[in-house]
Amino acid sequence: MDDVDKLENYIPSCEVADIIGRDVRTVQKLTKDGTLTCEKKKNKNLYNLYTVVREYCDYVAKLGKKKISSVEEEKALEEVRIKRAKAELAELEMQEL
Repeated sequence: MDDVDKLENYIPSCEVADIIGRDVRTVQKLTKDGTLTCEKKKNKNLYNLYTVVREYCDYVAKLGKKKISSVEEEKALEEVRIKRAKAELAELEMQEL
């Protein structure tokens, strides 16, 4: 397989940015962080289309899980606050009686 066949499904970072709806700097940052993988050809990053989409989807899924867990934590804290308030109210009502 020659280099042309090997790079058939490879795209530059500007196209990756268009596909995922982010800017080129974000693509570069994700690459630097190791989230996205690329091949270097003549000082340019080239991304395998299928691989980069899968990697970005995994990245977004992980972000979603983090948000869900923080929402769950927030919900639990709010439930504790409500229960404490109800307990205080019940105690005040008992003292009043």
